[in-house]
Amino acid sequence: MHYFGKGIIALVLVHGLAFGQFRPLTSSFPDTPVGKFSLTRQPFQVITLDKFKHFTSSIMLVTTSGYYLGYTNFSAARIRNYSMGLTFSLGIIKEVSDHYRTKGHASWGDIVADGAGMICGGIILHNLRQ
Repeated sequence: MHYFGKGIIALVLVHGLAFGQFRPLTSSFPDTPVGKFSLTRQPFQVITLDKFKHFTSSIMLVTTSGYYLGYTNFSAARIRNYSMGLTFSLGIIKEVSDHYRTKGHASWGDIVADGAGMICGGIILHNLRQ
């Protein structure tokens, strides 16, 4: 099995194991009123299960889409750009959908975690291409 497959399996296992092991630093989240896009009312927490999921999901999306786009005739830069663009778009769509849920809230921290995961995924993808 390629290193890519082993890495994806490891990320999926770590991502799945984290569901029951990571807890937010604080458990009280004030509700964001529906209809107002307010990102400032939520306390910023560095390490939460949600941010960990955003980070690992972004790594998996960038590397997986980049791996499969590698079978096309695209250049390495185009593959990287398409993979990161897809991942960023999905992260933004997820935050917008979180905002419009009744109990959900959008978070800049989640977008930052998506970006950090995209950067790490891009580095992994770059190293896989060599």
